[in-house]
Amino acid sequence: MGDVQASKEAQAPGMPSRIPDLPNKMPYWRLRLERQIALTRAALGFERLWPRLWWPLGLVLVFLAVSWLGFWLHLPPLWRMAGVGLFAFGFLASLVPFAHWRWPRRADAIDRLDGSVVGAHRPASSVEDVLALGEKDAVAQALWRMHQERQSAVVSTLVVDR
Repeated sequence: MGDVQASKEAQAPGMPSRIPDLPNKMPYWRLRLERQIALTRAALGFERLWPRLWWPLGLVLVFLAVSWLGFWLHLPPLWRMAGVGLFAFGFLASLVPFAHWRWPRRADAIDRLDGSVVGAHRPASSVEDVLALGEKDAVAQALWRMHQERQSAVVSTLVVDR
């Protein structure tokens, strides 16, 4: 057991042939693609969420500024309650856009990854494709394997846009 651990530490990072215990025996490029898809989904989710956060965050900051400046101390109790009620209503109303927010789909992340590659045509999408016709044709299968190998080589170089 100690030899396996020592050999893992001595290996160069990212070498698929030297990693003996890959989960589900996935190829290295597939694991890397799954990681890139997860990172892209997180980035897309944040991009979709951030604009919706402006109004609630802004209202909370304005309320805190008004409170720290002591504005409420100069108002009668009825006006204080009305002011706090208006801020509460505004805050709840600013949360309405969150009802329509959805986590990005896997296809959205793959489309973003495909769009970030220059010179290749849909590499992330194409590795998910299956051979539609010619399953019994040896030439078609050989061409398909060659296509998959080329696309997996491009996929192994994909990077999430910054």
